[in-house]
Amino acid sequence: MKHLAVLVLMVVSSSGCATLFNNEVSAIGMYSSPMEADVWVDGTMRGKTPLSLELDSRKPHTVVFRKEGHSDVACYLISDIERHWLLVDLVPGLLLSVFPLVVDAVTGDWRGIDETACNVVLPQAPAAEGEVPS
Repeated sequence: MKHLAVLVLMVVSSSGCATLFNNEVSAIGMYSSPMEADVWVDGTMRGKTPLSLELDSRKPHTVVFRKEGHSDVACYLISDIERHWLLVDLVPGLLLSVFPLVVDAVTGDWRGIDETACNVVLPQAPAAEGEVPS
């Protein structure tokens, strides 16, 4: 039992908390009005709305919604440093070791996407010159 406690302490002190516990992916809901819009994430078609996509939470994403007869609309998912991971690493790091702080900083595991959904309204595309609006 004593050896298990030492092993757990070694693992936790040699890895950052965010590296151990932060999810590398986030489930993000994609919704549009009207429905059945194409969803393009970072230039790749990923499906039609409504849907949920697992996206890398450590980097930003550009989501573009497209539907014939409508103007495209973009949703920007920003990956920011989640302050709670910084605090969880910093406090023990000051007492034990700065290694967890360095691990999470280098791996980018402090980062995350705050949004849980992209919810957009696609406006009607403007009528082309000489076209009669319906």
